[in-house]
Amino acid sequence: MCPYIEKGDRRCLQILNLRNIERAVSLCGSHYKECPIYMRLKMLEQGLLREEGALQPLRI
Repeated sequence: MCPYIEKGDRRCLQILNLRNIERAVSLCGSHYKECPIYMRLKMLEQGLLREEGALQPLRI
């Protein structure tokens, strides 16, 4: 399970919604390391990205 979903991070709502429930379950459940939002949040945590503009809406 994605650690950001576990923390209730609102930025995950771009993917975690009813419109893409099947993809969301797959990504957020067992393939979260392939999720573009997970990767961006991880890079922010590690200081590899700046917050400004780092999490613009993604095309999914």
